[in-house]
Amino acid sequence: MTPFALPPDLVPQVLIEHVRVDEHSLSTSRFIAGEPVDQLADRIADHWRAQAPVLQARHGEWRIVSRHLGSRIDTVQLRATGAGSEGFASSWQPLPAAPAPAQSLSAMLPPGCEIVRQLAHV
Repeated sequence: MTPFALPPDLVPQVLIEHVRVDEHSLSTSRFIAGEPVDQLADRIADHWRAQAPVLQARHGEWRIVSRHLGSRIDTVQLRATGAGSEGFASSWQPLPAAPAPAQSLSAMLPPGCEIVRQLAHV
């Protein structure tokens, strides 16, 4: 489960947990709710507002609610479904630098190949 609190009636399904992406830990969960997107977004914003300022936006069919809590960024993306709302809750948090692997991944690649991004479980 992501390290931040959603309203207690929202039951998240963990999709990824503590995956290292660009020196950050990323956790993402999915949840569904029987209420309209705008009502749910306002409820999540109210739930979070006591701890940190909340930003809200729209992007296409998505309603987005975010907060910056210390060094962590929490974001919920919501969209309408036939029965209410579907949401994805994600949390990004900086990690200490990863120890250097015993053998560099680039040493195992053919000449001319480049590592663009590497994911790891933390």
